[in-house]
Amino acid sequence: MTDGKPPRKYTPRGLAYHNPDPSGIPHGAPKDLVKAEFGNRLHRHIMLAGISQSDLARMASELLPP
Repeated sequence: MTDGKPPRKYTPRGLAYHNPDPSGIPHGAPKDLVKAEFGNRLHRHIMLAGISQSDLARMASELLPP
């Protein structure tokens, strides 16, 4: 694309979804920088929700197949 944005992604149903760009990290940035930014955002949301990483792991395990 000419505007520097990655192409749109689609779900299996064909509906477009958008994962917001990490703050200030350009498309094509090093993976370790992107993963660190994701970790920071995840940690911030966990703290705002008032749960621990253990609580998050328990909630996620309920969604896994048996």
